[in-house]
Amino acid sequence: MKITDFKQLVCFIGEALGEHCEVVLQNCSKGCIEMIVNGQISGRKVGAPLTDLAKRIIENNDWKKYDYIAGYEGHTLDGKLLRSSTFFIKDDGKLVGMLCINMDTSHYSQLSELILNLGGLTMSGKTVLIGNEQDSKQETFINSIEDSFASIIRSLYGNDTLDNFTQEDRLNIIRCLEEKGIFEIKSAISYIAPKLKCSESSVYRYLSKVRKEKKAAFGEDT
Repeated sequence: MKITDFKQLVCFIGEALGEHCEVVLQNCSKGCIEMIVNGQISGRKVGAPLTDLAKRIIENNDWKKYDYIAGYEGHTLDGKLLRSSTFFIKDDGKLVGMLCINMDTSHYSQLSELILNLGGLTMSGKTVLIGNEQDSKQETFINSIEDSFASIIRSLYGNDTLDNFTQEDRLNIIRCLEEKGIFEIKSAISYIAPKLKCSESSVYRYLSKVRKEKKAAFGEDT
């Protein structure tokens, strides 16, 4: 199977299921979105990076164990709840892409919560189901390097911006960006360096250190 063979299917599913269903074709070799229909749901466009969950699936080789995963939770940056499913596109034993369907269930969730509140009940949390295993980490949809960087700064410091960065600050931010697969995008380092108020060569050094730490944690040769 070739990833381009699925483009027509993306259009069909998007039109068949309607405006509340986002359909995404992710290119694993490029590390970004190849095609998207109803992208207004997550705010993403063609060229947006792979999600954090997609990167974990690739790293953990979950795609080798399953042909697809279905019915897990995703969240947009603005907190919108999505019910997501992903089909793995394989060619000659390699993962070439992922066909993802993200249903916007926020309106159903709000209605359900209202009904339960009227009955004096509450809604319980839900974990993500990947294959036959539960993963407490949920999928977050990022449109761009800018979105990802801003989201990380907010999660680490509670602010959208930070005036001064220590060396440890820069390492922590680069660890988070690496986990999200942002450095697979060619323009990432040239964007991030001025944001961290350091040179591009410094970002390369920090990134090298982070990747060595990661290899050591998994017992790989450095």
